[in-house]
Amino acid sequence: MFVSNKGFSLVEMLVALVAGLLVAAAVTALYAAVIRANSTSVQLSMLNQDLQATLNIVARDIQRAGFKADAAQILARNTSGQPIDASGNVVTSLDRSAMFSAFTLDASAAMTTTPRDLQRLSVAAPLFDCVLLSYDANENGAIAGTDEIMGYRFNQSQQEVEFHNWDNAAQQSCTATGWSALAGGESSTQITGLTFLLDPASGATDTGQRTLVLTITGQHKQNSQLQLELQRRVRLRNDQF
Repeated sequence: MFVSNKGFSLVEMLVALVAGLLVAAAVTALYAAVIRANSTSVQLSMLNQDLQATLNIVARDIQRAGFKADAAQILARNTSGQPIDASGNVVTSLDRSAMFSAFTLDASAAMTTTPRDLQRLSVAAPLFDCVLLSYDANENGAIAGTDEIMGYRFNQSQQEVEFHNWDNAAQQSCTATGWSALAGGESSTQITGLTFLLDPASGATDTGQRTLVLTITGQHKQNSQLQLELQRRVRLRNDQF
């Protein structure tokens, strides 16, 4: 007896082909989504790493601002925050050569971010975008040389954080020439803001020490939707305010 073997009909083949194409499209879309998510994760990690590294460098120097080898002898304070000697008498000739100062270089740039701490303060607190500082790095009791006199600022036009070192304090200026890029510039990270907030904004605490709130914002150059804001509070441990 003759038995005929039947294959797929044209309709069945078309249905199978369409189903296969749908599965392939779904797999391809899923793969593309995973690749995009991985790329975004890598870009966000790089952005966070760049901003964290910048804060680490700036905060490290700010924490040491005002340090001198004999700092312990000149930082004693009374309850009003005034410098005193070992007998408790107010000192009027305190060595203030190791200082920290904050300035507003670009008023519009200084207001590009609004630190959360600004809402907490009971007084109007200005935002600064440039700090000048110095400290006794080699602990010889004197402050001199490019390793001990420096500054950090936000350059709004270049979208970068910049730093500068000077030979002596008389040369220190937020508007001086010769500033170099610390973050931003040619890197994958675009710095969109760096502000400094002093707390308290005016007056002195019982210890004479203030806190500086650093806020940095940035975005990835290849993906402007990836934006990040980091904030850090730094105690001015050797403040002679």
